[in-house]
Amino acid sequence: MSPLATALNALSVQVAELETERDELRRALAELRSEQRIDPAPAPSSYLTVNEAAEIVRCNHVTIRRAIRDGHLAAHGATNRMLLKEADLHAWVQSCPAVPR
Repeated sequence: MSPLATALNALSVQVAELETERDELRRALAELRSEQRIDPAPAPSSYLTVNEAAEIVRCNHVTIRRAIRDGHLAAHGATNRMLLKEADLHAWVQSCPAVPR
């Protein structure tokens, strides 16, 4: 057997082992989800504009922009618009303690 054929055979064996391991992990994950009622991976988060986020949490858009500026809220976007993940917005709101006035 040539060295190339030997290397290809070794790679084929490794690929088969990795595929077997992947399948075992998928089965284990499915079993955990059914036993512990783990929700499947969430759907990709929807994105909100700053104004939409402000409407949802009933605050001024300046408050949202301040949270982004201070690093408390992540903003994303390939355009000149700042977009926020809805899940990040809800997590930020829950992390803010309520302060009585």
